[in-house]
Formats: sequence, C-alpha cells, structure tokens
Amino acid sequence: KKKKKKKTKDKEKSSGGKSKSSSSGGDGAGDEGGSGSAGASEEDLAAQRAIVAADEARQEVTADAHDRKADYTYSGLLDRVVGILHAHNPDLIEKKRRNMKPPQLTRVGTKKTLWVNFQEICTMMQRPPEHVFQFFMAELGTEGSIDGNQRLVIRGKYVPKYIESLLRKYI
Repeated sequence: KKKKKKKTKDKEKSSGGKSKSSSSGGDGAGDEGGSGSAGASEEDLAAQRAIVAADEARQEVTADAHDRKADYTYSGLLDRVVGILHAHNPDLIEKKRRNMKPPQLTRVGTKKTLWVNFQEICTMMQRPPEHVFQFFMAELGTEGSIDGNQRLVIRGKYVPKYIESLLRKYI
C-alpha cells in the first residue's frame, strides 16, 4: 500500500505541474486553440527580432567617421611615415658618408695592445665609449680597460687590420 501511495503522489505531482502550466497558458492567451504558451513565445520572439533589427539599424547609422579600414595602402603609409620622420629629423635627409680613421694600435709590453685613438673613433661614430668597449671585449673574447687618457688597453696581441674589421662589423 505504501508503494502504491508513493507512485500515485508522484503521478499527481507530475500531472499537476503540467496541468498548471497548460491551464495558466490557456487562460491568459484567449482563443489560441490550446497552444497558448507557444503563441506567447512566438510573439516574444517577434518582439525580440524587432529590437535586434532596430539595434542593427542604429549601429549602421552611427558608423565611425574615422574608421577607414581599406583606404590605406602600404606604399601610401610608408611615404607618410618617411615624410613625418624627415619633417621631425632633418639630419636623416642627407646620408653623410664619413671617413673613419684606421685604429692606431701599439704594443704595451709583450701581452697587451693599446688602441690610441679609441676616444676619437667613438666620437666620430657618435657612440658612447663604454658601449664600443663592451662590444670589442665580447668580440675579442678578452679583457681590457680604458685608461685615464681615454685609450683602450686590450689584453692580447692584435693587428690593426683585425680591429678595423671588427670596427666595420660594429658600424
């Protein structure tokens, strides 16, 4: 008897839920022929479609006046950038070819090389001596220092041709 009572209660709950929704939908919809909830949802969908269409139309009208996605070409943009660079940096208009003096190297003892005109070359290249020094030490794989007269002292024996080739690489 207990099992039968539970089954009947479950059936009543499930049929009661269905009957409530169909009866409430049928009362509010009027003469829809028993499909009141379906008619209401179709009306809701139509209203939502109208709202979406109005939003899309409003977005089309308020398009960004500055949004010109396909109006630019690569060459046009490149010419524009070069023009702006030349306007703000007149030094870039002329390509000056500078003659570099060859490095003057002398031997200090048997294991060191002295680059006499190191500061002069750094000034001609418009580069800080510390940066040039770091580059040469990394390329030569050795140690060195800049003395009080702004000359570069390098540990090892080097010929001017080799230092000149590294200088060209740096430039």
